[in-house]
Amino acid sequence: MKTVIIIALFLALLAAAFFTRPDQHDFKSFIVKEQTKTDTNDFKKAIDQTIAEKYADHCQFKDRLLWVDVQREGRTIYTGAFAHWFNRAEVKNDIQKMEDKSKENLDKLDQKVHST
Repeated sequence: MKTVIIIALFLALLAAAFFTRPDQHDFKSFIVKEQTKTDTNDFKKAIDQTIAEKYADHCQFKDRLLWVDVQREGRTIYTGAFAHWFNRAEVKNDIQKMEDKSKENLDKLDQKVHST
């Protein structure tokens, strides 16, 4: 019985990923929103919106069935999954920061153990 429930939940998760993956239009509106979120001037907002739309138009979209990769000049810059966009560079930086912090904590712990 547990196996059936686990399989059903897994299939539901796959279906949710498939049906909620964002598309090219979602990416364009996401980029425009990100580019214009700090604009206070309507003129600057219009210029930034045009720049963001042109940027999004020059990206390639790779549909992976459960997620979407957005590439520009051969590099994957965004990944879309579960109706959300993830900036790959930011994720990579966050992971690096966590690794550095864990190494720091491990070194501190090692120093405490050796000093006692």
